[in-house]
Amino acid sequence: MIKVNIPPRKKSNPGDTVETEFLFKILPDLPHPPEELLRQNLATNKHNNIPQIPHFDGFKREDGQTVSPEIKAWLCPDNLDKWVQDNIGPTNRGLIYRKVLIQDDKKFYPPHIDVNRKFVMLYNLVDSGGEFCYWQEKNLPVIRSMLTRAMCFDYSQLTLIEKFVPPVRTWYLTNVQALHSVENLSAVRENIQFNLEPWDPLVVEHLKPINRNV
Repeated sequence: MIKVNIPPRKKSNPGDTVETEFLFKILPDLPHPPEELLRQNLATNKHNNIPQIPHFDGFKREDGQTVSPEIKAWLCPDNLDKWVQDNIGPTNRGLIYRKVLIQDDKKFYPPHIDVNRKFVMLYNLVDSGGEFCYWQEKNLPVIRSMLTRAMCFDYSQLTLIEKFVPPVRTWYLTNVQALHSVENLSAVRENIQFNLEPWDPLVVEHLKPINRNV
């Protein structure tokens, strides 16, 4: 395994970036949450109020589509959170249940950098279609600080780096320090997810030094 310079926990700050060429990995060998835990009401009375993506309301792409699907998020029931911590990894600020309520003219998230997190582990509960796309914006690096709150609505300024179709009922790890979007959703998107810190074993295992040219 190639080592990467990961900032120590006590010296890390939110604006730090982890320079890596790693973008995503599908992890089919990780265990599935028990069905009885997923069948319970995941929309608890504990709303997740930590912002995770920039505010998109009111923006439009060049094709006229409005960029603001309604996104709702809750902290999962404690028993599901505990199962994930025991079997997958630490959920840090909590396991999140999230729904994206698409509409006819709102079937994508535009290219953006997440805020308040660098890596995310996700498990899609339903088949909602869509492609998870990674982009590089002209004259800008692939990896960018969350403090930039970066968004881009001009696709002519973007180069597609990678894309994949997120699997259903399979864990996958994503790097959200790179500009990314979800395109062509076909149904309401539901998943459970949790933020990972750069020093968490699930992240360290897959990091490699960055070697893409800007």
